[in-house]
Amino acid sequence: MPRTRLIVAVLLLFAPLVAVAASPWHAEAYLVFLALPPTLGGFLLSPRMAWAGAGLTTAGMAVGVALSPWPVAGALVMAVACALVARGSRLGGILMGTTATTPLGLALVSPPTMSALGIEVGDPVTVTRVLAAAGFVALGGLWTALVLTVLARGLRTPEPRRESMVAARRYAAVLVPLMAVATFVCMQWFPDTHAWWLLLTVLVVLHPRYERIRSHARARVLGTVAGGFVAALLVAVVPEGRVLTLLGVLCGLVTAWANLARPYSQYSALLTLTIILLTSGTGDAFVTDLERVGLTVLGAVLVLAVVVPGRALLARREDGPAAG
Repeated sequence: MPRTRLIVAVLLLFAPLVAVAASPWHAEAYLVFLALPPTLGGFLLSPRMAWAGAGLTTAGMAVGVALSPWPVAGALVMAVACALVARGSRLGGILMGTTATTPLGLALVSPPTMSALGIEVGDPVTVTRVLAAAGFVALGGLWTALVLTVLARGLRTPEPRRESMVAARRYAAVLVPLMAVATFVCMQWFPDTHAWWLLLTVLVVLHPRYERIRSHARARVLGTVAGGFVAALLVAVVPEGRVLTLLGVLCGLVTAWANLARPYSQYSALLTLTIILLTSGTGDAFVTDLERVGLTVLGAVLVLAVVVPGRALLARREDGPAAG
């Protein structure tokens, strides 16, 4: 019976995504999908935290769109969000925190466009734009929290890894300034582009445990290249945007499973494939594919360029008193 409930729950999770993907609003289906990972990440902590994940993701999208014209304000908000992510890592909430912060980065750098409402790239921020973008995210998040609360209650989930205070502080010391500076640069000089993918890469590659960073960086790059290659083939073979969006929904279903059961490189490949297919109607998908692969490599290199020398310096400082 629990297995049956779990299958029904997984299928129901994607009902709003399928509905939006099959509607005239199919280009906005990715906004619904963005709420799934943080809500699922919250549920791994407790059913109550699933609702928190949905709420944080929706709030991040609304705040990001509202502040998108102001790089300094956006960088400060990102710094606060990342400080909370680091603090949450002590409770095992790093998955929920990083995935909930991703929509904030997207909205700050490239606030969603909605052709059905006449909202295009470069248009001014309005209350309608803020509410519409946040509404799609809320739809995905609140529905996911409801389904999980009703059908997955009592399900045994993996015990989250709680980071030590020292690890969390070191994580914050790198994550907060790195994301704040990267957000300002992306908002100031690369607005309304896919530069937010750089922020996503930093969020998912950087980790409180040093041994996980290199493996995450390598897996992220390889997974993104593989997922981008498959997406490029699909875009070339299937020119219809709505069909690509529906394929993205199917990939999203597999991605949700891979996030819990498969190696990170496979999850990364599926996530890349899902997002590219879900956003295939927002521009030249092939060019977008190449941009995201390049930004992923850049983000991984940026993290390693900051963390590896810093780790070596810290090791020398710790070895110094011991040697003396």
